Amino acid sequence: MGGAITVMTLVLYPYVYLLARAAFLEQSVCVLEVSRTLGKSAWQCFWQVALPLARPAIVVGMTLAMMEALNDFGTVDFFGVKTFTAGIYDVWLNMDNISGAAQLASVLMIFVVVLVVLALFGVSTLIRRSITVPLAASTEATVRLSSGDTSIVIDNADDRSEFGELANALQVFKSNFTEQERLRAEATKEDQRKSERQAAVETLTSDFDSRIGDMMATVSMSVDNLNSVSDRLTEGAQRTTSESDVVSQSSEQASSNVQT
Repeated sequence: MGGAITVMTLVLYPYVYLLARAAFLEQSVCVLEVSRTLGKSAWQCFWQVALPLARPAIVVGMTLAMMEALNDFGTVDFFGVKTFTAGIYDVWLNMDNISGAAQLASVLMIFVVVLVVLALFGVSTLIRRSITVPLAASTEATVRLSSGDTSIVIDNADDRSEFGELANALQVFKSNFTEQERLRAEATKEDQRKSERQAAVETLTSDFDSRIGDMMATVSMSVDNLNSVSDRLTEGAQRTTSESDVVSQSSEQASSNVQT
């Protein structure tokens, strides 16, 4: 049994190795760099990021290896291991029962098909649960946040995978965005209050200028009236003085006439 296991391991490991290697080479370096920036070590990036991403290829390689192991006859016959495939050959060659061997081969084929279907279903379910659904939720949350929608509920925050850290980062981004919106609203209100105060000051200044202008016009009119009255008084005084001089001269003339 040990010899058969060793031989089949050495022969069939390329199925898993080559597919896994191709999956690792096709992974984006940016994903690993983001993991490192989030505080993951090299081993944590491998076990928690790179290996889960390569899991579908590994499962497919293991499925192929299992199919080859089920169909192998030479190795198990050489090491004397009784397997289902060896039983098919024994029915066919030693018992000369082709129909029985065909029935056993059909059962084996059905088992292999069921195994492949289950493997594909398991891989698709695994991808959907571990990658597709969290990635879709994170993408939707990012799009809605970028459009200014802060009413979203961010899921997967308690997840221990990279999607959990991404959800926590989105939660921080949401909090910062909400705070920025609050500060922006307060700044807008403050600007509005400043504009209102400025408008009120300008209104008061305009009213003050208008009133001062009216008062200056009134004062100017009063000064003009005073100047006019003063001119008339001056003219009256001059006439009085002239008349007084005439009366004085007349008086002197009359006095002179009386003396004569």
